[in-house]
Amino acid sequence: MMPEDEKEVCEIKDCDNEVVRSISTGNLLKSLPKVRVADERKKRTHICKEHYKQFKKATKEERKLQRMGW
Repeated sequence: MMPEDEKEVCEIKDCDNEVVRSISTGNLLKSLPKVRVADERKKRTHICKEHYKQFKKATKEERKLQRMGW
């Protein structure tokens, strides 16, 4: 476990923001192909709020179709 004063940072290269979510690395790379992840071999990638917003925007239509039950 991490010390209280040490926060996890986003695993996207050149981003030092605090982590808020973790998502599947495969889904992230498929949805945001221009993004470079620190380690592509990991199953999940920890991302910050800004990158999570980009991911949500990129997958909005796909999630809408899943909710409809097609």
